[in-house]
Amino acid sequence: MIDNIRNEGYDLSFDFQHVPFNFKKITCGEFVMGASDFRKDTLPQHKVKLLSDYWMQETLVTQKQWNVLRGKQMEDMLSESNFDVFNGVGDEYPIYLITWYEAVEFCNRLSKLLSPYNLEASLPTEAEWEYACRAGSYLPFSFGDSLDGRQANCNGEFPYGQYELGIWRKIATPVYTFLPNPNGLYDMHGNMWEWCLDWYSETYYTDSPLCDPCGPLEGCKKVIRGGGWRSRAECCRSAFRDSDSPNYRGRSLSFRIIIKQKFKNHELSE
Repeated sequence: MIDNIRNEGYDLSFDFQHVPFNFKKITCGEFVMGASDFRKDTLPQHKVKLLSDYWMQETLVTQKQWNVLRGKQMEDMLSESNFDVFNGVGDEYPIYLITWYEAVEFCNRLSKLLSPYNLEASLPTEAEWEYACRAGSYLPFSFGDSLDGRQANCNGEFPYGQYELGIWRKIATPVYTFLPNPNGLYDMHGNMWEWCLDWYSETYYTDSPLCDPCGPLEGCKKVIRGGGWRSRAECCRSAFRDSDSPNYRGRSLSFRIIIKQKFKNHELSE
């Protein structure tokens, strides 16, 4: 059962079995999606309008949150994996080795718990993800135009926007290690890739809808965003798009949740 649900100003938070889940309000609006100086799957740059507000989880789903809701311990997942080395184990580290289907199941379980409050959980579309990541910025990153591993967890031996080499930690970091973006969201750049709801298409931007794009109707791979601790800095750009099979389990691939009201005419009481 959900406990102590709080809608304080723009933020939303609640506890499940004494484990907190915290979300930041993202007010709907218009932004320019993609990049004109980058890979062809980010072309063409185009205006996108999101028509509904939503709350986005301020961090990646942690191993503690996964364990308490999903009921499968990280240690069991590690023992079933083919990887020899694991990089980040503990309650405040992001969950990983999670398929897209398992991430969706996690959201569905949470939606059932939130249903009495007129709320539902899901993965973000990549448009919702990029809009929240940019936080009003049109620069490569929400914090500026360069990254070397000091501002976010990535492979700083391949920096972006500068020649000087940076830091590569070779491990995930706990979710509150770096400063949040202006929307109050942590690790939107680096640390772990994030599953999005959409199927991936390299050419999707050529004819995607202006309002609330949600990706192709079908495909072979799902969109992932944000870059990870193993990624070159350029892969952590706000506009960078990549993809993986929805059955893939990656040691630098995680997810975060968004929450929306199911019925707009029913406001969550503060």
